[in-house]
Formats: sequence, structure tokens, C-alpha cells
Amino acid sequence: MKFSCEKETLLNLLNIASRAVTGKSSMPLLEGLLLAADADILTITGYDLSMGIRTTAQVDVVEPGRIVLNSRLFCEIVRKLPQDVVYLETDDKLMTTIKCGRSVFNLMASEADEYPALADVASDKGLSQEHDRADHFLGFGQRIQAHPYRLPV
Repeated sequence: MKFSCEKETLLNLLNIASRAVTGKSSMPLLEGLLLAADADILTITGYDLSMGIRTTAQVDVVEPGRIVLNSRLFCEIVRKLPQDVVYLETDDKLMTTIKCGRSVFNLMASEADEYPALADVASDKGLSQEHDRADHFLGFGQRIQAHPYRLPV
């Protein structure tokens, strides 16, 4: 997988999706974020088996792919990057290189095949919000909860 985007775009996606990631889990993959790059769209998913958040944005995808990166480490790295274009590249051994300005970081990714699938919600029962307004909609410090199969009729 290989893509590039502005730091602010990536940070917005991470801030939203990471709200659904648990700090400690019996499944290590649930402590990570699923990154899927395909056809100039980056999708970042956070999921803890009871709540899931999927965010998307247009980016420059050079090579499509799917990986899982540790949420806490990845978010910390991106927060500390300079305001510039972020380049992310993963090789066939899952070593992920993050470059921005003069900064270079390497993280070991996990295979995305074992990441649990996020349930698809019918459009009449789901909630969709543009990522640039989601922070306003969700509010900082506000707790988000999801209860499967308890949707209002």
C-alpha cells in the first residue's frame, strides 16, 4: 500500500476513527486501525466489536492495499509530524514507512485479513457525516456508544 495526503486530512480521519478503538483488548488487532487505500480513497476503520467508526477521504493512492496499524502509536506519530504532505508506504513484509518533511518513522503493520468485518448498516438506519464536520457533530469529550440491534424504529 502506498498513498500520500495532507497531514491535517489524515489527522482528522484518525481522530474520528480512533474513538472506537479500545486501549486493551484480548484481540490485538482491535487495538489498531484498519487502513484501506483504493481508487484515490483512504478508508480508516476503528472497531471494538460493539461500536465501529469508518471514515473516508480522497488521497493520492499510488498502490492500493489494506493494513492494520496500532492506533495509539500511529496517532501519536501523525500528531507530531510537521504541517506537510504525509507519505505512507508498506512493503510486502508489512514494514510501514511514514514520511513527512524531514521526519521518517517505521511501524510494523498487521495483516488486514484477520480484522473483524464492520457490519453494514442500511442507509435508512445508519448515520453518515462528512469528515470535516464530524468533530463538530460528535463534539470533543462526548462519549459515543453503539448498541447493536437496538436501533429506533
